[in-house]
Amino acid sequence: MHSKSPYERAHLLAAAIRIASHQKKGSPPGLVEICELLEISGEEALFFIKKLESSGILETVNQAGCLRLFIRDMQPIETLPRQEQEPQMNAAIEAFQSRRQNRNMEIESFRKKQEEKQKALFEQLNRKISRDE
Repeated sequence: MHSKSPYERAHLLAAAIRIASHQKKGSPPGLVEICELLEISGEEALFFIKKLESSGILETVNQAGCLRLFIRDMQPIETLPRQEQEPQMNAAIEAFQSRRQNRNMEIESFRKKQEEKQKALFEQLNRKISRDE
């Protein structure tokens, strides 16, 4: 589903849900079955499923540790853009990586401050011990 527009992806996902549901005799399909049917990664599928869920197209139910998928309303699919919008996903990934890098820098800064405080405390204790002797 890499080179598909959001409109095409939504239709593929809805078709996969219907096919998997038919194969399971009406039982709602899980995320793994949809990923296998469409030959995509779980992360990619979940990213798009969440978008469709927020648009009111899909409904998800977490049942016994397995995400089950239902089609709620197909009409909003027609309002989705029919052009490829891959840069949005890349932008989301870059934003996540940036936030993660900033968080790692904050952690490293905090760690250095703690080490400096610990060194200062040990130096102070050593001075007091050497004065007492």
